[in-house]
Amino acid sequence: MLLLLPVVICAQEKEVNAKQPALRAITSIGIMGGEKGTKPVAQFSAGVMYRTFFAGAGIGMDYYRFNSVPVFADLRYAFGPKKLLFLYANGGYHFTGNRSIEQEFSKTTDRLKGGLYVDGGLGFRIPSGRLHRFAFSAGFSRKSMTNTVGYTWCGWGGCGGETIFKYKYHFSRITSKLSWEFGK
Repeated sequence: MLLLLPVVICAQEKEVNAKQPALRAITSIGIMGGEKGTKPVAQFSAGVMYRTFFAGAGIGMDYYRFNSVPVFADLRYAFGPKKLLFLYANGGYHFTGNRSIEQEFSKTTDRLKGGLYVDGGLGFRIPSGRLHRFAFSAGFSRKSMTNTVGYTWCGWGGCGGETIFKYKYHFSRITSKLSWEFGK
């Protein structure tokens, strides 16, 4: 009987106090599709889980049309009988990477500037042990950006001033992600 005592003690799960905030990290990969095709997306966020609410900050890689790095606040709300369903909302700013000027006749400026980034949707979580969960989610994402392009025209009389064109892009996409959640 005494030999079985350590096995019984180790097999007991420690009860988690739901009233205490717990740290959690979420890593996601997925795809997003829209008018310009389908591209991959990756995100990482970390924050605090308190009862059914999660609040954290995240960073990602968004390869849709123009590559960008979104930095965002991540909010989640778990609901349902076992708190396996969740709603999520991400909001922030996305930064564009350096890119070379596409060679065109008389092009002198080509700047890409980031803008608003939002992502939201619904998901389902599958527990895998006490600290691990896998989640599937589907949602809607939007990013805005501005491209400033300048041309200098030269003729027989010399070169004129630079003509600037501003293009504003708003990309709306459907997203599907697989996530791994680590933490209490």
